[in-house]
Amino acid sequence: MNFRKLFLVTSLATAAATSMAQPYYYPTYSVTNNAPNPITNILMFWQAPSHGYGPGVAWVISPMGITADGNGSVTTFQDLGKPVYPDSLLLMGLYHDAEGEHLTLFMNPNTAQAVQNIAFGTVFANSNETQLISDIHAISNSPDSNTWNAQLSDIFTFASGDAANIPNGDSTISAWTTPAPSGSPTPGQIAIWSDGVGIGSFSASIQGTRPVPAPAALIPFLAGLIGTARRRIRR
Repeated sequence: MNFRKLFLVTSLATAAATSMAQPYYYPTYSVTNNAPNPITNILMFWQAPSHGYGPGVAWVISPMGITADGNGSVTTFQDLGKPVYPDSLLLMGLYHDAEGEHLTLFMNPNTAQAVQNIAFGTVFANSNETQLISDIHAISNSPDSNTWNAQLSDIFTFASGDAANIPNGDSTISAWTTPAPSGSPTPGQIAIWSDGVGIGSFSASIQGTRPVPAPAALIPFLAGLIGTARRRIRR
C-alpha cells in the first residue's frame, strides 16, 4: 500500500470536508413593538473583531418592517457571508408618526435605559439624524449597491463611531448588542429619536447554517483534489 498516497488523498479530502462544513451564521430577532406605528427600513449590522472583521452589513432584512402594536420577527435574507460567530449586532430602522420619521435603534438594554429621553445630538454628538434617515432610505430602496456606497459609509461611521462610544459619565457605553455565545436569546430594547423614547423590546439569537455544495459542483471539486494528489505523487 502506498501510504504517502493514502495520507495525501485523505488529508485533502479532510480539508475539503472541513471547509464545506464551516457554519455560516445569521441572526434572527423576535420583536415586540409597543408603539402605534410600524418600524420599517430595517438594516442589520454586525462585527466580529475577534476574528478580524470590522462592521459589515447583512443587507436589508425587513423593508416591510415590524407592524404596529404587535409581535414580529426579522431574519436576514442572507447569512453574514463569513464563517464567524458575530461579537456584536446593531439594528437600525425608521419609525413613522405624525411628526415625521425618526431613527430607530435596536440596542443594548442597559444603554437604552441610560440614554432614554436624551436628545439625539447629545447622545450622538458627531452624527446627523436627518442624514442617517436619508442614508437608510437610499440603501433600503435600491437593490444596486453601487448607488449607495457613500450612504453606507456614513452609516458605518455612525455605527462604529457614535453608536459604539456613547458618553456616560467619565466613560462610554455602546448601543451594540453582544449575542450569547451559546446561541440562546439575548434581550434588548428599541428606542427612537429625537429623544430616545423606548417603544419596544427584542431578543436576538444566532443561528448557524452549513451550506453543502450541489452534487454537480461537488464532483468536479473532489475530482480536482484527486487529480492534484496524483500529480504530486508522480513527482
